[in-house]
This record gives sequence, structure tokens and C-alpha cells, in this order.
Amino acid sequence: MEIAGESLDEIKPYLNAVSVLPNENIFKIIDKNAPLKEALSIINSNLSESLKGLIEAIYSPGLINIDFADFRTILEGKGKVSYLNTAVFDVSKGMEEPLRKVISSPFCSYGVEGATGILLNVTGSRKIGLNDVSQISEKIAGMVKKNATIIFGISHDNKYNDKIKIMVLAVGCDADNIFPKSKEKNAPTKEKKEPVKEKKKKPK
Repeated sequence: MEIAGESLDEIKPYLNAVSVLPNENIFKIIDKNAPLKEALSIINSNLSESLKGLIEAIYSPGLINIDFADFRTILEGKGKVSYLNTAVFDVSKGMEEPLRKVISSPFCSYGVEGATGILLNVTGSRKIGLNDVSQISEKIAGMVKKNATIIFGISHDNKYNDKIKIMVLAVGCDADNIFPKSKEKNAPTKEKKEPVKEKKKKPK
């Protein structure tokens, strides 16, 4: 963990954005006795779906399009902490629970809070309502910085029918504690002792 933290600190200046998914977070959703292969498969599946949602949002035509230029705008800068999540929900039961899950993934130790840039895409059938879209955008906008750049897209896909897919990419999130410091950096500083001055002997 210490080596990983130091490595992240060193590499951040060369990257636009960094996402950190601690391995131990997998135990939030599966039993601790689950086979390692099964646990890693769940993490990989989540990453795959999230990346797929991002790529589809950029390259698939939509009612309101998101393109690669929008993607570059959100990622502008260096060393920012990013949050990426894609999920499909049944909206017949309301939007509160889906929104909570998409902006607070159990795989991350942080969410979209404090982000300086948001790329948000909502995909649904042609039945998707304006009220649903409004709830999603207002909820996420209320959690980021006031001057944050928010780019919004809407796509139609009839295979979702009564469901909705939300993709969120947040950059510049508040996540100061995900980069652990080494013991050497955290070690208490030792007090410097002043050298003892020898007293000069007076001549007899």
C-alpha cells in the first residue's frame, strides 16, 4: 500500500486523471470467503461495463450528443482524481435509489463530490421522461463545485424499454485520503538537540 501510494504521487503529474479502486472494497458487496477468482471477476466486470458506457456515450449518436472534444474538455489538466461508473436501473420504482448507486460506487472510496468536471450521459427508450432526466442532472449538479464544467448527453435505445442507463465520469473529485503516505513521511519528527557547549576552564 505504501509503495502504491508513493507510485501514484509520482505518476500523477504525467496523467490527466487517476482512478483508484482499493481491492479490499470488494468485500463491501461479496462474502469474505468468496474465491479470489470470483472477486476479481466482479471488479473487472464493473470496470468493463463502465468503460463500455463511456465509449458508447462518445461514439454512439444520440438526441444530445457527447463527442471526443467534450471528453478532452473534462480531462483537461493533470493529476486529477476521477470517478467512472455506469449502471442500468429499473426506473419504475423511482430515481432516488438508482441515483445513489451510480454516484457512489462500492468499488471506490470516494464519489463525485467536489468534482470540477462532469461528463453525464443518460440512455433510455423513447419513453424516457423529461422529469427523469431533470432529476438526474439536478442531483449530480448539486454535488459538484459551483463553477464545475458539466456536459450532458441523452441517447435513445429501445432495448432498455422501462429501464435507464446512466454513465458518469467525474474529474477533480475530493479524494485526498486515497494516496497513503509512507511511514517515513508520517513518522514523527525528532527534536533536534542543541550541542552542549563546553565551559572554558579558568586559569588558576
